[in-house]
Amino acid sequence: MDLIGKRIVLGLTGGVACYKAAELARALIKAGATVQVVMTDAARHFITPVTMQALSGRPVFTDQWDSRVANNMAHIDLSRDADAILIAPCSADFMRKLVHGAADDLLSTLCLARPSTVALLVAPAMNVEMWQNPATQRNVAQLAQDGITLLGPAAGEQACGETGLGRMLEPEQLLEEMTAFFQPKLLAGKRVLITAGPTFEPIDPVRGITNLSSGKMGYALARAAELQADILAHYQRYEFHPVVAKLQIYCSEDLGGFYLDVLKDRLYTTAPGSLARRSAQTALAQITQAMLRWMAPFLSFTAEEAWQVLGHDNSIFAETYWQFEPADAQALSRWSRIREIREAVNRSLEDLRKGGGIGSSLQADLLLGVNPQDHQLLQSLGADLKFVFITSSATLAAADELTVTVTPATAQKCERCWHYSADVGSIAAHPTICGRCDSNLHGSGEIRQVA
Repeated sequence: MDLIGKRIVLGLTGGVACYKAAELARALIKAGATVQVVMTDAARHFITPVTMQALSGRPVFTDQWDSRVANNMAHIDLSRDADAILIAPCSADFMRKLVHGAADDLLSTLCLARPSTVALLVAPAMNVEMWQNPATQRNVAQLAQDGITLLGPAAGEQACGETGLGRMLEPEQLLEEMTAFFQPKLLAGKRVLITAGPTFEPIDPVRGITNLSSGKMGYALARAAELQADILAHYQRYEFHPVVAKLQIYCSEDLGGFYLDVLKDRLYTTAPGSLARRSAQTALAQITQAMLRWMAPFLSFTAEEAWQVLGHDNSIFAETYWQFEPADAQALSRWSRIREIREAVNRSLEDLRKGGGIGSSLQADLLLGVNPQDHQLLQSLGADLKFVFITSSATLAAADELTVTVTPATAQKCERCWHYSADVGSIAAHPTICGRCDSNLHGSGEIRQVA
């Protein structure tokens, strides 16, 4: 009963989805709302006022000049007592009326005459081609700009036999949306900060409270948010080829060539419930959710199949795009420089590999000569430095410009993580693994810098 005391005007316009409005009216009333139905003449061709009156328990209004209203001002009286007006279904034609302020029937006049304190929500319902038509999309953008809340549409099979966006949301979905609409917006106007790196809160001139954080997770999410903004801009212009190209580059360079490459050690070696592994899995889960939505317009069946594999009961085409926090420009800039240094390190590692000095990067020790600015940047990674470059050790030294020195590792190899570490063999019970692997398997777990 989350809508107790709420007074809702339920407007019906012409469309097959009017049959859903009957169930919606019942659901709203069961949730505690009072529902007043107003229908256009077109809506009456799909469902009768008698049906809606029986379900709502109140007279249904269809005519601006209805004599049941004492002052003949139904468009005024019906809106003054309302908490919200919900148009479901809302046809393309009625959206056009709302955009242009048309007032040629009771429902459109009622919407135009509503007080500014009465919210207007619309649930679009139309053929996929009508929804995708540029004229409709212009109207959608204008409605949003005018402060009108759009609920849907969903994607799926339509009454005309075609498939795509344009289906009205199901009654239970609209009930959830209406309930959420009236809930207190506790975070409205709040600015949320995702930290991408360590924070420091001074206690006094000497002491402070800080945390261990490399910022890798924050960078990955910021990069995904940046890419999503770019992709959505292309989709708004119906540009699909640039999206395909950018997504391929993102998968090969940002994910495969960097983030997943760096993340492998954390996912393979840290304890299952550790903060290090869980933070990585959280970031990957969000990126996966976003990527499937990016793919859906041009890899529809693949995206839908992957969506079901993840355990979702609904269609991916019923989802909106993933909500990222705005991309952190500072984190993107910081990690862009780290990746530039990493490319220089990779070139030196490849030269050593070609010369037969090493077989993989983990067989190398790394010494980096860096300027003060890069030294501060890389030093902030702490113990994560060697994991970013995927070497068994990484040491910083002062230099005027970047210098990279890689040499074959001289320590013993851990059979579990494959890092060459001086403490391999120091634990009698497990002589073939390093100290951090022993801690991850049999102790409290290594302390890693996590985002």
